[in-house]
Order: sequence, then C-alpha cells, then structure tokens
Amino acid sequence: MCGSRVIVSVMLGLGCLAASAVGPTGEIVRLKGHTDAVLSAAISADGQRVVSGSNDHTAIIWDVESGKALQRLVGHAFGVTSVGFSADGGRVVTGGIDHTARVWDAKTGELLAILNGVHKKHVHGVSISPDGKRVLTASCDYSVVLWDVATERPVQTYRHAGEAHAVAFSPDGKTFLSGCRPGGNPNVEKNLRLYDATTGKVLDEFEIKGVDEVAYVNGGKGAVMLGLWELSTLDIEARKLTPAKIGGVPKFTLGASGDGRRILFGGPFDTNLIELDAKRPSARSFKGTSGEMTRVTRISPDGTWGLIAGGGRNDPWGFGQSHYEPAKDSDIRIVSLVYTLDPARSGPNDPRLAESPGPVVGSADGRRLLTFYHDGSIVWWDSATGQELARTKWERLATLTAMSADGARAAIAGSGGTITGYDGYNVVGTVRDVSDHEVWAIAPGPDAGSVFVGGWRRSIPQGNGARATALETEVHHYSLKDGREIRTFKGPVGGISALMTSPDGRTVVALCSNRNGGETAALAWDIASGRELWRWKPLAEPEKCLLGPLVIDQAGGAAAFVFRTKVVVLDMASGKPITELLGNAQDAKLVAFDPDGKRIWTVGRWDVRTWDRTTGAQIVQIKVPMKSDQWALRFAGERRLLIEAVGKKLIEHDLDP
Repeated sequence: MCGSRVIVSVMLGLGCLAASAVGPTGEIVRLKGHTDAVLSAAISADGQRVVSGSNDHTAIIWDVESGKALQRLVGHAFGVTSVGFSADGGRVVTGGIDHTARVWDAKTGELLAILNGVHKKHVHGVSISPDGKRVLTASCDYSVVLWDVATERPVQTYRHAGEAHAVAFSPDGKTFLSGCRPGGNPNVEKNLRLYDATTGKVLDEFEIKGVDEVAYVNGGKGAVMLGLWELSTLDIEARKLTPAKIGGVPKFTLGASGDGRRILFGGPFDTNLIELDAKRPSARSFKGTSGEMTRVTRISPDGTWGLIAGGGRNDPWGFGQSHYEPAKDSDIRIVSLVYTLDPARSGPNDPRLAESPGPVVGSADGRRLLTFYHDGSIVWWDSATGQELARTKWERLATLTAMSADGARAAIAGSGGTITGYDGYNVVGTVRDVSDHEVWAIAPGPDAGSVFVGGWRRSIPQGNGARATALETEVHHYSLKDGREIRTFKGPVGGISALMTSPDGRTVVALCSNRNGGETAALAWDIASGRELWRWKPLAEPEKCLLGPLVIDQAGGAAAFVFRTKVVVLDMASGKPITELLGNAQDAKLVAFDPDGKRIWTVGRWDVRTWDRTTGAQIVQIKVPMKSDQWALRFAGERRLLIEAVGKKLIEHDLDP
C-alpha cells in the first residue's frame, strides 16, 4: 500500500473532545479459552493479535478479528502475570508467579528461552526489545533484570527501593523505563528510572509516589505511568514529570492510546475511558462482571478498540493467595472505542457536533462524495481534487443519505421522518413519510423529482405484555414536487434495510431483513408498473439477520449484498445467484463492483479485500490503518482508493500495491 493522505478538511469549528462523548459502540468480539482470571495482556504492533496471561498457568495468542486462539503457551508452574510482544510480532515474552520469564515463537508456540535463577519472587512486569534479543523483567524482590535471550543469562541487574512492578522498552529500543512501588520510606522517592538501553546506564530518576504500570506513547517521546491509583505523564526529551488531572476514578490498570491522549482505566468492577486533554475530564464506563476485578486494559495501536479482562477476587500471590477466589468469568472483551456522539445528549451549539460525521456516500466511481455532520452541516466533495463543491446546513439532524450512481442526485432523511431530494446541490422538494413505519432506507428516484422510502412497519400491541410484530413490507415512491405517493411496492413481512435504483432507472431493488421478525429476502420491482420482477431468499431462514449493504454494478447487470458471513451476487434480470464470495465477509460495511468487471471490493472494520467476481475466491487482503467506520471507495483510472471520514477530515488511503 502506497500510503495515506488528507484530501479534504472540514472546517466546522473547534472544540475539545470530552470523554463523556466517547464511549462504547458495542462489543466487537469476545475471546474465550482461559479457565481462570486473566492477569495480563498485550496487543501486537499491527493490532491483529493479542497475547493474554492467566492464573490458569497458560498464555494464549489470539487472532483479534476471528476471536480464535492461535497458540496456547504452556510451561509456567503458576499464574502468568505479565506478557509482551516484540515489535515485529515474531516473539512473545511471559513472566509469572513461578519467578521466571519465558520467550516464545509467536507463530509456532515454540519455547525459545527460559530466564530464571535470579528473581526470588514473582515477575510482575516484562518487556521484550524491538529486535527480540533482550528482555526486561521486574520482580517483587525489588530487582529489574536485563536478559540476553540467546544465552538465557542476565546482562545487568538493578535494585529498586520497593517492589519493581513495571518495565518498558522504547519503540526504537534506545531507552527503557522501570518503576517500583514505594519502599520503606512512605514519602515520595525516585521510583521511576530512565535508562540508556545500549550502555545500561541510568539517564535520569524521577520522584513519584509509585509505579504499577508504565507505557511509552507518542512514538517514544513520552510515557504514562500508573501508581497508587494516580496517573502521571513523562516528557522524555524535557525530562519533565507531570501528574494528570483525571478525577476520582478508581484505577487498577491502564491502557494508553499511541498518542497518549486516551486512557482506558480498569477499576474494581468496571472500566473507564478518559480523554487527558479534555477541559472537563470525565469517564464513560464499560461495566464488568459484578464482584470480580478488572485486572488488565489495553488500547489498540490505532486507538479504535480496547481490551478489558480480569476475573476472580483478590490477588493469586503473596498474602492474598489464601483468600483468592477463582474467576467465574475469564473472558476477554474487545470493545469499540470509535468516536460516537449522541446529539440528543448534547446542546445544539456543542462544537463537538461539528466534528462528528455520519456515513459517507459516493457516486459509483467515488468521484463525488456526500457527508453530513451532527451539527446539521451537509457537504458535497469532489474527491479527485479534494475541493468542496457545495454546503448547506439543516436545523435538524440528518440520519440517512443516498446518492444516485452518477452522483447527480441525492436524498437525505432527517429526524421526524422528512426526506429531502437534491438535484445537484439544489433542493427539489421535501416529503414527509406518512406511513406507519420507521424509515430505515432511502434512495433517489429514477429522475430528480422523486424518492424511494422503506423501513419497518409494525403492528400496534394489544393488551398487557403484548409486543409489536413486523407487518407486510412496503416501499413508498414519493413525488418531491407535491409530496404525493406515486406508488407503493408490496413485499414480504419484514423490514427494508437497503434500497437502490438501477443505473437505467427502470428497477428498484430492496433488501428485506427479519431483524424484528418476518422474512429475509432481496426483491426487485419494475418502477413503471410496480410489478415484482424477482425475489431471492436464503435456503434456510436465519435467526435475526440484517441484510446489507447493497450495491448494483455500473452496467446494471448484477446486484451484491452482505448476508451474514458472505456476499451474495445476483443477476439483475432474473434474481438468480451468480456467485458467493468464498471467504468470511461478516464485518463488511461497504461492497463495490470494480469498473474492470473482474473484481468485487469489500471494506470491513479491519481490512479491505478484493474478490474474483466470477469464482468468488479472495484475491488479496489489504490491512489499512482505519480509525473510523465511515468509508467510500474511489476508482480513478487504474487507481483504487479508500476514503475515510475521521472527525473534521477525509483521509484517502491508496490501495494499490
């Protein structure tokens, strides 16, 4: 991949992003495999794998996307209290209650080295150098040891005034940090040290109450430390240590984003996400298992997801061992930290609304884009030049957008069931959907003067305890000029989750989902007559399932959509399946036909993939450092580009090799 660049910047005002506006958008995946409390975890530099250490005496290497265990590392005699990846992800280091550290091949699970014979108590912190050749261990015997992995022998030993709990190599491997809890002196001591990794000499010492965890941030220019429930930041170049004002949130463990601005704190029973540079720092909680400890939190390198784990009561070492209660829940939760702002909980002039984008839609070639922001701003862009084409602002919030294949027409739904149609950037008219369903999907009509609307039509509950059920699906074709309904298209029982018109303007295609009861189907109608042309249904009706997204190729010959873990491609004339993508496309939020007529593209939370349109076989998988889930694809001659909305910017990622 050639790289990324900012192509457009949305100048809609400034504002400080407070933590209360940043919160969970749902659990992404749950890692199941440990049988007792998870005591430690680390994320690989590419964000694709997690290694976790548990009181079940094992460590597990996981694939984040699938949630599957790749390797189980067995060898420690007691719980695994600390883990870490090398920079290239090729090696893993583990430390345990058995006073040892071990180095493993991350791909095969082979044990490469055992580092023992020095520590007299459990190893609480480990770090492996970027090249994987050296390891740091921190122990409750007050010592920090630098090891040579090849010889399995100590290179140097350092003594702290208290129990050494934390060590970390810098990303470039030139320095490392170590920290300890308070020793015999209850006053502030120099419990944090910075070392030259080449010579092993101490470069500086810093007065701090105590250090339980330490992590480099900002590419190694800074660090964050947690100790005695207090957070501090360190400017390494200036040698300046600063306490952070984060409020009275209980803190047992921390995960820091790469830029050091966001911290995921593990408390006694829940986890809090905090923005350090917020004017009024506050926390948004991820609730944990009642009565069990949150022992480890981490944030992915791109800052978009977090890891939360723990379990059990009291510590499984030292005095607490006799009181330790095994974990009832030893699962590892991967949760989304993607910025989402609830406008209903914000004031109308909240500046954060101006940098909170909704979905990005584009023309079939991606040259023209449409974005909306939660302050009501709607912007059209020429993605080839990065120039703003037009802008308008609504008093109400936009909720859905759609664009014709050529980018000439657009439809935008707002709160309250109103849909506005645009010809170019000019308003044609606004209609209010007067049917008794919730609007889930819209599409521009075959001309500038109409719009299609679909959603979920439900029954009215009768009697105590009665629940609403899905009724017969309807797609409404409205005139934008006078608001009248041109035609109603009848479908099965269910809810319309996607709508699109064919490039020739003769056919409208809808996806019907059974998420709230009913059937799962794809349907096509002739727009002029209202006649149903075809209906696709899966061989077996799935449990709750939401179909989509939907796309029609530029020639109008095929339609494609996501159905559970696959993408189904149908012939537009008959509705019969042409092919199915053979890999796992479960998280695909965007599907596109390549203009070359040979490939199909899918974009998911973790990657971009291309597929053979005829066979359905995956051609290539491209990892892109995406920070949001608002995307569009642009096809520019032989170039293929992904455009992502991140706050006030649109970022273009080059997908060509």
